[in-house]
Amino acid sequence: MHNLIFCTVCTSVLTLVGLGLTVDPVVCVVALSIAVCLVGVPHGGLDSLTGKQWLAPLVGSHWSWVFFSGYLAIAAFVVIGWIAAPLWTAILFFLVSAWHFGWEDDESGSRMRVWSHLAAVASGGLVIWIPALCRPLEMRRILEWIVPNSMSTSGGEIVAVTIVLSWIFLPIAIVDFGFTVANMVSRKLPPEPKLARNLLLVLLFASTPILFSFGLYFCGWHSIRGLAHLQKEHRMSRRELFYAVLPLSLGAIGMAGAATWFWSSGRELSAELSRSLFIGLSAIAVPHLLLHGVVGTLPRLEAEDMDLARGLIR
Repeated sequence: MHNLIFCTVCTSVLTLVGLGLTVDPVVCVVALSIAVCLVGVPHGGLDSLTGKQWLAPLVGSHWSWVFFSGYLAIAAFVVIGWIAAPLWTAILFFLVSAWHFGWEDDESGSRMRVWSHLAAVASGGLVIWIPALCRPLEMRRILEWIVPNSMSTSGGEIVAVTIVLSWIFLPIAIVDFGFTVANMVSRKLPPEPKLARNLLLVLLFASTPILFSFGLYFCGWHSIRGLAHLQKEHRMSRRELFYAVLPLSLGAIGMAGAATWFWSSGRELSAELSRSLFIGLSAIAVPHLLLHGVVGTLPRLEAEDMDLARGLIR
């Protein structure tokens, strides 16, 4: 049902774009901020539940120390990377994000193969590769706002390297698409929803503003699936999930409101502040991406396996 609704929304948006409708950038920013507060932040804000689920059977009550120390260490490493090597940190951030998007959205069930990881980066990174090729100037303007020149690199340099990566990964995405179609035809299977969705996403990423297309994909597809996965993974009712993520949404809305007041007061967002905000967000995002990516590749342990692992650690 979610796939059908999302594809219908994408089709409607593309139809309106074809009729010449344009979206005000301010509207994009406001809509993206609201959607991120309500859906984007909560979908990644309960990582401690995942950490507890996987670490508590192994290290018992010490799981929180192990989880948070590792989580914060990765975040600190990302911050250091932005300062010491901003260009390559940005590229690695793109690659890890693409892998996470593709891995989380994979519906084939294929794991632990090199090709699966490459295909995940290729298909999950369409939200990056397509805009880099079709809307490079727009991407550069966005990057130059969030990654100021004071970081010893420029948005243009990041876009240039991203375009090279796009020409590498797009053929992989096309080949993976062909494999899926061939498998579907050979087994006489019905068309996979993923095929239609990815085709619509390619058109969306190429023809609409980056902030709009990214917001629609990230909040309307990826984050909602993430919340649904959290509910299923932790066996929570919708009410329990709502109350679990409510503080995160309220906190994000409060910060967004404070930022709106800051801008509406006639103040300017300095390069240092914009850099700090972007570095902070990416530093929080990377541990989340790695956590769910790594956990997704691990086989589930049965109870007796957990007891054995706990005994070995002790």
